[in-house]
Amino acid sequence: MTETAGDAHAIFAQNFSTDGLAFEVLKSDDVVEGDPLIENATLHQSDDGTLLIGVARMSGGATRYEQPADEIDYVKSGKLIITSEQGDEIVAEAGSVTYLKKGIVYTRNAVEPYEEVYVLFSEDSFEL
Repeated sequence: MTETAGDAHAIFAQNFSTDGLAFEVLKSDDVVEGDPLIENATLHQSDDGTLLIGVARMSGGATRYEQPADEIDYVKSGKLIITSEQGDEIVAEAGSVTYLKKGIVYTRNAVEPYEEVYVLFSEDSFEL
């Protein structure tokens, strides 16, 4: 049962499989290396635009991002390297959980094709 506080969900849970999800192919204007294939499927988006939950897949290259909101990722499969503009680097593999702070600029390199579940959240509404 979902409890609500006002119009916002106080509790949200969803069991899912990526089988049968409708993935949208995204194009990046900031390709750093290769010809990356980026796919996204939205699982939930709040009405006020402050929360987005989804599944992303990427393979074949690297792209540059400016983070629009705080983000927590669970890497389901594959391997990626995230490198900040300051040179900090993390390697995320299947089973890894990562956190990206709103406003950070970084490169996401799909060393192996990967799939992740992500949660983006912010006090203010945002768009990808």
